[in-house]
Amino acid sequence: MAYFAWHDRILSDTPEARAAKEREYREKLRAWRVLMGWWILCLLVGLGLVWGTSALGGGVRLRIGLTVFAIAGYTMAIFVPMQLTKPVPRT
Repeated sequence: MAYFAWHDRILSDTPEARAAKEREYREKLRAWRVLMGWWILCLLVGLGLVWGTSALGGGVRLRIGLTVFAIAGYTMAIFVPMQLTKPVPRT
């Protein structure tokens, strides 16, 4: 059985098949990077609203607290799962 799997893998390993796998990987990686960029932009806009406006008054402690909350929440809710699902090249 292992011989048949090896034989099929050897026969299907053509330059065209490798190029198609590489294209698919690059497309998935590009989509992943766009999504990560979108989430980072959302985080920066949120932090810009906290620090760039006077909506919170002069409460520096509140701003620092919201910043820590936003970064920790972003890390746990978006960054860690996205790192786990990052596309890897198939061999």
